[in-house]
Amino acid sequence: MPIAVLVGGEELHNNHHAFPTSARFSMRAGEFDIGWFYIRALHALGLCRIARVAPVPQLAPEPRAVDIDTLRAVLQNRMHVLRDYSRRVTLPVLRMERRARRGDVLLRSAARLLRRWPGKMDEASRQRLARILDSSPLLRTVTEYRAQLMQVWQQANVSNERLVADLRDWCARAEASGIAVLEEFSARLRGYLPQTAAR
Repeated sequence: MPIAVLVGGEELHNNHHAFPTSARFSMRAGEFDIGWFYIRALHALGLCRIARVAPVPQLAPEPRAVDIDTLRAVLQNRMHVLRDYSRRVTLPVLRMERRARRGDVLLRSAARLLRRWPGKMDEASRQRLARILDSSPLLRTVTEYRAQLMQVWQQANVSNERLVADLRDWCARAEASGIAVLEEFSARLRGYLPQTAAR
């Protein structure tokens, strides 16, 4: 966004919270990060060293069995996983619902609401989202699956074995859901590979 020049890339602050030790705030094309430009310039002049940037997700060519490496990769890439979920599951299901219910005004503002986490919404937005989900069992299902996936990395004081079992269970249920885009996403999730931070 043009305002990034004035605020030094701070509009990408959520990226920073997802990867707090990364020298680069930008994660994808179109994200303007003036701070990264200055860091790269100083690095080129030998005036600074870039210690770490956020990892770029690495995927195996085929889905793998869910194990500790899969869990580690999902935890490392949780921001990418959630963005991928919106792009590959939530929004395609919403488009399908819009085609089936042409002219339904309730679905007009749904994309923005479905991508946000309810805990970050005001009361009016939460009520509007509740009405949308009440009107569409399919959207409710994929929204619940997203919340359940997030629970995997939000649990505290849980052993790695339990987290692996929870992720394995989530993938099994997703792949038996009968929702094609959710099944495909689960197979993709099982392809995530752990990595060290890119340099």
